[in-house]
Amino acid sequence: MTEVPPLAPVGTADRRHGWWWVAGGAWTQAAGPVTMPAGSFGPRVHAPVGYVTGRMGASQRAGQDLVAPVGRTDVRVGGIGALAQARSAALAAPVAEAQTDVQRQPVRNAAETSGREKRPRRGVWMSVRPLVTLCRRLKTRGAAGAKELLGEVGGGIIGTAHSAGSHGLEPRQPQGCWAHLQREFMAWSQRTGATARLGLAFLTAEQQLLGLW
Repeated sequence: MTEVPPLAPVGTADRRHGWWWVAGGAWTQAAGPVTMPAGSFGPRVHAPVGYVTGRMGASQRAGQDLVAPVGRTDVRVGGIGALAQARSAALAAPVAEAQTDVQRQPVRNAAETSGREKRPRRGVWMSVRPLVTLCRRLKTRGAAGAKELLGEVGGGIIGTAHSAGSHGLEPRQPQGCWAHLQREFMAWSQRTGATARLGLAFLTAEQQLLGLW
């Protein structure tokens, strides 16, 4: 039997000396401890809320419903959105560092899809290399989005899924995804006539090529 221990919130009060500067007309307060995060909630509240609302795509109400019974913490629905903004600000520097690292690699893999951010649909681009997976929501799924993620690079190999974003790359850069090609060939082979024969021929050639590789 596996059981999760009961959780109980731990509150930490940060009390700092402050005084009103009469001559300058301003309130002065001592600096807080470095270990005290900004806002009213710590990282163990941010983590589960960020997972269900970001990774799983749950609503802000669902994030509130998770924290209230499990973490025994009262977070308003509007506070869930504020937590998301705080996480985005905290991750801005690591994401920028990861993107710079990805742009320097000689071999990268890139993929894209679409998703909504508020009202408009935006492109979601992802670049993968060993130990680093970078995912960013950009304004476009096309070549401009690819360049924003991968940078203005003039060399190296970029594995793509035959998306529109790969059209803006240099001719020698893109390496088409064989899994996508295989699915297309299999779909052709399941049709009739010349299309089916062509699909079977391509599947045979692909198996020979990958066997040699």
